[in-house]
Amino acid sequence: MKLRTWITIVVLQFAVYTHSLPTCINAVQAAINTLAFIESQPLSDYDARCRGRLRLISFYASTTVYCEPDELKEGLEGVATECSAQNTTLVPISEFEANLTEDAISHLRIVERFELDGGDNLTVPVLLSEEFFNLAYKTIVTWEYEIALRREYAFTSYAFWGIIIVIGTLCNYLMKCWERRSYNGDTHVDADDQASMSSHLAMVFRRIYHITKMYFSLPAGWKTYHLRLYYGCTVPTRMETIIVIIFWAMSITLSVIKYPVFYGNVYWLLPDRQLARYFADRTGELSYAHLPVLWLFSGRNNVLQWATGWSFGTFNIYHRHVARVATLQAVAHSIAYHHLIMKNNGMALYREWIQMPWFYLGIFATILMSILPMLSSIYLRIYHYEFFLLVHITFSLIIILTLFVHTSIFHGVYDIYLWPVVVVWVIDRSLRLVRLVYCNIRISLKDPNHPILMTKSTVTYSSVSNVLRITVTPGVFSLRPKPGTHYYIYAASNWFGWDLWESHPFTLASLDYTGTSNSGASRPLRPRAMDEELYTQPCYNSIDSDTPMVSNEKESPALVFYIRPFDGFTKRLRDMCLRTPNRQATVRLLLEGPYGHSAPLENFETLVLIAGGTGIAGTLPYIREYVNHQWGRRRWRTENIHFIWTTQQAAFINEVASKELRPAFGRDDLHMLFYATSTATSRAPPGLSDTADYSDNLDTLLTSETPGELGIQYHRPDVPALIRAAVAKHRSSGKGSGRVGILVCGPAGMADSARATVVQILREGFERVEYFEEAYGW
Repeated sequence: MKLRTWITIVVLQFAVYTHSLPTCINAVQAAINTLAFIESQPLSDYDARCRGRLRLISFYASTTVYCEPDELKEGLEGVATECSAQNTTLVPISEFEANLTEDAISHLRIVERFELDGGDNLTVPVLLSEEFFNLAYKTIVTWEYEIALRREYAFTSYAFWGIIIVIGTLCNYLMKCWERRSYNGDTHVDADDQASMSSHLAMVFRRIYHITKMYFSLPAGWKTYHLRLYYGCTVPTRMETIIVIIFWAMSITLSVIKYPVFYGNVYWLLPDRQLARYFADRTGELSYAHLPVLWLFSGRNNVLQWATGWSFGTFNIYHRHVARVATLQAVAHSIAYHHLIMKNNGMALYREWIQMPWFYLGIFATILMSILPMLSSIYLRIYHYEFFLLVHITFSLIIILTLFVHTSIFHGVYDIYLWPVVVVWVIDRSLRLVRLVYCNIRISLKDPNHPILMTKSTVTYSSVSNVLRITVTPGVFSLRPKPGTHYYIYAASNWFGWDLWESHPFTLASLDYTGTSNSGASRPLRPRAMDEELYTQPCYNSIDSDTPMVSNEKESPALVFYIRPFDGFTKRLRDMCLRTPNRQATVRLLLEGPYGHSAPLENFETLVLIAGGTGIAGTLPYIREYVNHQWGRRRWRTENIHFIWTTQQAAFINEVASKELRPAFGRDDLHMLFYATSTATSRAPPGLSDTADYSDNLDTLLTSETPGELGIQYHRPDVPALIRAAVAKHRSSGKGSGRVGILVCGPAGMADSARATVVQILREGFERVEYFEEAYGW
């Protein structure tokens, strides 16, 4: 096929996207455009279609024979519109009335489909044979079918995620109702009294929920790996894994099924070339269709997180898999198109198209999409977050811009997939800006000397514990964070440098009312049964302990974050502190938040709070709320809390115990175990193992007997044994109808072992245990 004819066919196909002509008219037009006419004067492609005498007589004669009058009228109006769009004019059918009489048409040469494949040029008008017309008609019907089918499959992806989101939202709503009933005491019933429950439906729901939790939502997708990496890969939960597998299977299936090909197609004679074109178009549109979902799942201000109750980590898992599928489909689209080009005129067509922006920018977008997953590996996200963030944002914006140009030849047909991306991105960034302004700037008309209040920050580094303590006093007084929430911290002092792109998530550990403008209104809260000797121990001298623990509601509390410095942002903060004599630096930091959800721990009779290292930030707020209601006025049903904290340096334990954790000591209902691993030589105390009789070792496991002011034990705790001991103690105390809540915030290995233990407890028959995990989903 000649290059000119190939380009003409492609242009005609583009027109099908933007103009809905009757199928009959399209069929005749497609067939006529495969023929080469020698006009009296040379004409361009569109001029030949709109003004070429031989071509138009052949076109009008064939449409007169094979198309209905109403189709002919509508179709010719559409063709005239196409010609006008190309800055030319369609010669009307009335100009050829003498050539379109029944007698004139009967004397026209009849052309068969394969008669002129050798490239012969026509010097007279022709009439399409019935077989030729039928093949052209089948070609158009198939082409329109493929257009409709790939659009339908594109929206099938939306339907899939819509169903998942609706189910998640419904489950979240039912859980909220269940927790509300639990909060009011309606579900505090023994198994023997289940018949007295007001609703049999509630019993059914609880049973379904238990089975789902035990076998799907809580277990890891592979063995016991979840937060731990499995050969460098993150592993979702089993439920998330099932959803991801279904999504992959659906995406692959929709990419490869239903391609009606046949020999004699007027666009592509051979079936393999038809298949290549249909496959290229479908995978391209499916890739486009994934983009809104891809952006929606990646946003911080994702309303779906609130609706479903899922964590950012869950949506991040789905975001990454949608991105991988979209990338593979984009690559398949590009490969199929290049194969088709090489099969039709080869490098001649390629050299012509590579000069067109829509073509070479499409190649560029595919290359960037292919590189981006490789530059988004878990190691890069963790250890070179700044670089990852800069590349991710830059590449993503370039990809969207190039895709607008890539499909501009279709006159906005594919923009329905791109504009939602822009809207989602603008809304998310705007809400981030709103949060930044709200958290950090307050305009006061009452104080002319300080009309604008800004966020103030100090960073203190303890070389003994190797921990940064960031204290941020927001500019706004009305900020009332909740336990379990996290904030993104910006280094505002370097906004014109590399840090412009940085915003790092950190869990809020505590509120500090020391040094606020109304601090005089505060008073220390004396915990019940407080051990007086605790405050005289020398281990607390490292940090001032005169910190008020109950606030006046009008105060602006300082937000406290614990961070262990590594590379990049945290290393720079540590270096700033090391350059000062007192290891304390004043830094202009900005807050963005709060994000995340609070776990409903107040509904559990027994709590097991497990923290590892700076993961104390995920558990400490709940302890402080329970002890003195600093975070709110929720009524707690909790009767016992087992708090287990493991960190490398004992100094960190001493520092937190002398300040934020101080009011928790001396209580009969709060049992704390501390472990320092810097000198650990064994995993558990002598005489205890994973197979120990927990009922015989409860006191040993859940009390600290080692010497020292805080009873710090210098070994790694047996987390599964401690969890089992706490659950066994809860059940043996006659509170079997009550619930046990287990919250873990710590290293991946610790969290995964705790998760696996809870799953095993559920399978052993104890249903009234819930597992919560505080972790940022990389």
